[in-house]
Amino acid sequence: MMIFFDIDQTLIDQRKAEAAACRIAGCAAEQSIYVGDRLHVDALASPAAGMRGVWLDRRRRQRPATVQVVSSLTELCTELRDAP
Repeated sequence: MMIFFDIDQTLIDQRKAEAAACRIAGCAAEQSIYVGDRLHVDALASPAAGMRGVWLDRRRRQRPATVQVVSSLTELCTELRDAP
């Protein structure tokens, strides 16, 4: 199941939004993947909520070794489908 939402950082606490997404999906944070296009706010911060972070980098910038990076949602779906 995929849940998409855009968080206005000024209006909502991101951790509360992440917890709400897990409740909606019926899974624990450890079973979730947080995909976002903001490296620091999304991909690098998601482990603090217990989620695996994936950076959606459509511009193919320099990729840090500390986070999984995909350049499209299609690429992410392929990687998830092919994962053991």
